Amino acid sequence: MTDVASGGLGQLQEQLAGRVCVVGIGNPLAGDDGAGSAVAQALLGRVAAGVIDAGIAPENHLEPIVRHEPETILLVDAVDFGGEPGGVRLLDPSTLAAGGLSTHATSLGMVHDYLRARCPARVLLLGIQPARLGVGEALSEAVASSVEAVASRLTKLLGPAAATRDGGLG
Repeated sequence: MTDVASGGLGQLQEQLAGRVCVVGIGNPLAGDDGAGSAVAQALLGRVAAGVIDAGIAPENHLEPIVRHEPETILLVDAVDFGGEPGGVRLLDPSTLAAGGLSTHATSLGMVHDYLRARCPARVLLLGIQPARLGVGEALSEAVASSVEAVASRLTKLLGPAAATRDGGLG
């Protein structure tokens, strides 16, 4: 069972302020590496926030994020922080600039630096501890459970999408 309440999701309410953009990152064809993308897909059109499924190339979505003029950017990704599979933690993405813990460390460090240079938004990273990253594998049971818990919590915190919005930013 994952400890999402005290690990990372419990801290989100106080951290998500103003106009929010959620950016899911990951490769859905590589097991738990697809966790961030799965969260974004679960949120698209359901929350009153910008949502982008950046997949394996978050650097290709930087300008739509900036144009959204967010006050808070929440990156969601599989992150090996040494926890139990499916564990969730709110992390400082600036640690990724130095080759941190994400399965996308190089591009996430660049994404963080670029976003900090281009907009005044707070940039947060919600990491989900992967269990397996094999090509062609599905999400592990632990990570799939955490994806569901993260999407549910974010839906409650961000509120429902307006009827005329699709939630996506491109």
